Amino acid sequence: HRRGISHNCRALGRSSIVSCTATDASVNAATCFFSVVVMDKEPPVIKCPANVTADAGATQCSAVVTYPAPVATDNVPGVTASCSPASGTTFPVGVTTVTCTATDVAGNKTACTFTVNLTGGPTQAVISPASVDLRAVNVFSLKTKKRTATGEFSIQNTGCGRMTLTFKSITRVTDQGKLSDADDSAFFSFFRRGADGSPTGANLLGQQVTIDAGAANQQTFIVQFRPQGVPADRGSSPLRAVDVVPNSFQSILSFTGTDKTITFNAAAKPGVQLIDPLVSICRSGDQFIITFHVYNSNKTDVATATFEFLDGSDRVIGTISNVDLAGPIGKANIVNGQSFTVIQNTTVDDRVSKVRVTVFGGSSSDQATSSALQSTCGASVASLSARRQVALPVLNLDGLMP
Repeated sequence: HRRGISHNCRALGRSSIVSCTATDASVNAATCFFSVVVMDKEPPVIKCPANVTADAGATQCSAVVTYPAPVATDNVPGVTASCSPASGTTFPVGVTTVTCTATDVAGNKTACTFTVNLTGGPTQAVISPASVDLRAVNVFSLKTKKRTATGEFSIQNTGCGRMTLTFKSITRVTDQGKLSDADDSAFFSFFRRGADGSPTGANLLGQQVTIDAGAANQQTFIVQFRPQGVPADRGSSPLRAVDVVPNSFQSILSFTGTDKTITFNAAAKPGVQLIDPLVSICRSGDQFIITFHVYNSNKTDVATATFEFLDGSDRVIGTISNVDLAGPIGKANIVNGQSFTVIQNTTVDDRVSKVRVTVFGGSSSDQATSSALQSTCGASVASLSARRQVALPVLNLDGLMP
């Protein structure tokens, strides 16, 4: 054979014998032989189609998807290409990776990948538990931990599509008909549960979360119930959920993206608290008017009051004990867990300069002393008509010590 001779591609991988002969001037000759094997070591080139997005619709979990064939080239004719899953087969909702492989006649292979993203599909939220019990908090405490109760709930998507939910609103259910605004977002916050079990990230109320299908993608959330201190008496202003912290109530979290809800059973520990403005005493004609402002998460826990009348030297000149509060509170239009104003009229004793009031509950009490007697009630009396009142029968001070 001569050097540079070409071989047919069909001979790739086969052994060809080459003979070489040397001849001298006397025509003496010698011959040798060797073999040549032509191999194809160059892999083919393949280019996958672009990623494909298709929609299965709102009710289907799969759909037939077709896509363009890949483009395969090689240095030797005969290259073939195949893909798995094949075009025209059924794909599930979600992202599926398609692998395409080019194979040349020598068996060399090259692969590429692209994705088929099938959107749509039904979603189904399963919330567990459907009701979360939160421990009773102490709204009087200065320690945040004692004023905070936490609970957990999980949401699983048992459908096949990707589910997007918005934490829409938290609404007070208890006494809703008595509230002008049942929004409870001032008391409740919602967070993702971190790997260490603690709340993580920003408050989710009003925010979106995305939950993929399947038990492995279940997400757990933490609810925090934290009243912002003792509610003040807002007088005749419409009563809002933020103004009422009862000893037991329910609020419901609603979502956008599912009609499922979750109920939170919250509570504040009962206890008597005199709230600002604490106690005042003024003179209106032939009567003293004593006012004080009370909060208890359980209005039926407020029992009695004791009045100690002080002279200008802060000496007690007389005490009236066991004044019934429970009866008048029960007759008043007071929503459980709201603060209210107690009005006590008495006859006049010119020695009285101040009054000390102690309010008793089932297992608690609170006490406060007024500032000096105001010689006239004036605007303070007019302002009482705008408050949620508990009016007590007139007390006669004639029996005070001389």
